Amino acid sequence: MKEFAPKAAELQRIVCIYKTLLMLNECSASGFDVKNVIASLDAMGLVSVTNRSNLDIPKIKCLISLESALKIAGC
Repeated sequence: MKEFAPKAAELQRIVCIYKTLLMLNECSASGFDVKNVIASLDAMGLVSVTNRSNLDIPKIKCLISLESALKIAGC
């Protein structure tokens, strides 16, 4: 069961995934500051951030289910 648990991802990977999703949906990423969004999600308890000693390369883990994320996104 541990193999299916969420795993932490580096910030660079999160940004690449986000930009790819924007491109697939023909949206713009202008004005997007991923560090502020991650900090907000962390404050809300939706993600956990590890490796805080090196804030240039934090690791982020999602703490909610896909279904919850889709509800939040309004999908």
